[in-house]
Amino acid sequence: MRLVGKCLHVGVLDGQEFSKPDQGTVQGSIISPILGNIYLHHVLDRWFEREVRPKLSFSRAADSIRR
Repeated sequence: MRLVGKCLHVGVLDGQEFSKPDQGTVQGSIISPILGNIYLHHVLDRWFEREVRPKLSFSRAADSIRR
């Protein structure tokens, strides 16, 4: 968590200008795809398991969609 926090608060050097973003991640930052994968797992996959899978008629079809 400490490393993620450090990556979220890193500044950007654009030529001679240095700025720190107020929110989000810096575009091109290494942490951006990592956070995207965490979000994908915790939001999309859990939603699929809770809402979509129970409504599918074949459990094998549900297994093949998100694996």
